[in-house]
Amino acid sequence: MVSESPEPGAETSRAEREDGVEPLLEELAEDMLDLLGAVRAIEERQRDLATRLDRIEQGLGRETAAASQAIDSLRRDLLGERRAQAVRQAFEVVAPALESLRGQLDGLRLGEDARIRGQLRAAVSALSNLLHGLGFEAFEALPGEPFDPERMECLGFAEGPPGVVLEAVRHGFRSGEIVMRPAGVLLAAPAAIDAETNQGEKGGKR
Repeated sequence: MVSESPEPGAETSRAEREDGVEPLLEELAEDMLDLLGAVRAIEERQRDLATRLDRIEQGLGRETAAASQAIDSLRRDLLGERRAQAVRQAFEVVAPALESLRGQLDGLRLGEDARIRGQLRAAVSALSNLLHGLGFEAFEALPGEPFDPERMECLGFAEGPPGVVLEAVRHGFRSGEIVMRPAGVLLAAPAAIDAETNQGEKGGKR
């Protein structure tokens, strides 16, 4: 019995997709190493700051309790600011990479490229868990809901009624009640809105 060999075009397409995904994963790994280096540098600055504040506090041992409380407050504020900066830097690196990997995953056809699909799913899961561990929660806009500029950002236009989400194209992220990045959506084009408004005004004049 003669086995059927895969079509050359299918092998070429699979190879092209592999060539496109592997550099992305390598770039992501490099970004994560740079991020870890930045976090380590921040941690070192924190330890140095804490040491200097401890020395100041020891030198003020005979001062009033109010001075000691002021130093403790300063230490908490500075260390908290450093941590917030590190978390923000991590988000700015990880969130775009996560969206890029999701786009790659969505672009694969079902039943094909099982190895690449598994790699992308693992990477997406790891980055999603990382953002969740840093306190970021993903959210989506729903087609048909009113456009909310506090939670959404228009990234393009499509045909449909004005003032509502026509399509969600990017996840948003929030940290507590603060929107770190709005969800990306498609809205009705301004020209279509103007045409509909003009048509309504003409109809009203009749």
